[in-house]
Amino acid sequence: MRPVTPEETRRAADEFRRRRGLTGRTRTLRWLAEAGMSEDAFWSHVRTQALIARVHERFAGEPARRRLAEHPEEFTVRHAVWAIGPNADELGALLDGPVPGFHARAMAALPGSPASGRRGMWLQAATALTPELPEPLWALPEQASAGPVPYDGGYLAGVVHEVVPPDPEAPEVLEAARDAAFQAWLDERRRASEIRWFWL
Repeated sequence: MRPVTPEETRRAADEFRRRRGLTGRTRTLRWLAEAGMSEDAFWSHVRTQALIARVHERFAGEPARRRLAEHPEEFTVRHAVWAIGPNADELGALLDGPVPGFHARAMAALPGSPASGRRGMWLQAATALTPELPEPLWALPEQASAGPVPYDGGYLAGVVHEVVPPDPEAPEVLEAARDAAFQAWLDERRRASEIRWFWL
């Protein structure tokens, strides 16, 4: 593999500093001293990150589009609301009624609400990529509900209000598809790897 270029090294160093809020050489050197990392070790790490970024970038373009075509659900956005709690019957009661009213029913059932004597229930709403939501909501179409089902040591009941298919031309979608294709490649490499220890 060809050595990293100065431009690749600069980008990797900039990304390293950006992630840690290191603005300027003085702050960077202070951080390195506190972390117990020498400048030589820093630049070695940066060059390694530059090589990883180079491989990562190979998954842009056609590999990203292929990942998007083969796994569109990973990039579908859902607007969902869900409640998690210890009592399946209480969560089931939240699903009695139209999907648009789920949020209001759940708010009234939360601990501390005048209409509720329940304890240990919590509510969340999100507009997010499908894999970022609780798994019971992944396959739901618009205006559908799920639950109560066992989840995270309790039970979950939730609804999906809207499903937005991925736009195959949107830069953020293609970037996410590139990242997913790269991660899938890494996972496959890990599964195929074999580590042998030899003790002398």
